[in-house]
Amino acid sequence: SKSKRRMRAVSTDSDRKKIRGEPVRSVSEILTVKSLSTPSGTSIADVEIRIETGVHHQIRATLSHLGAPIVGDSAYGGASEKRTWLHSWKLVLPFGGASSGDGAPLEIVAPLPRDWP
Repeated sequence: SKSKRRMRAVSTDSDRKKIRGEPVRSVSEILTVKSLSTPSGTSIADVEIRIETGVHHQIRATLSHLGAPIVGDSAYGGASEKRTWLHSWKLVLPFGGASSGDGAPLEIVAPLPRDWP
């Protein structure tokens, strides 16, 4: 069964009072924002984010906290849509892959889905 547990972004003392325990530090950087439309006509922002920490639901919780939840992500306040408009197109692991042998970063790229605006 799916977990109903949501993560919460904590950026102020007021936010801190809404959680139990210590928050886990996360680091995100918003690189680009473009205005687009989904195939069903929903107006969206295409956002490129680089995360350095990989905390559970980091992008989803952060964007929701900023008032810009991911379209189709009803758990974090996103508008209803046939799919969740979240795609991880590139993963870079700084330590290199076992097959590279040279210690160079391992980069995995997943092309955007065909229905991406």
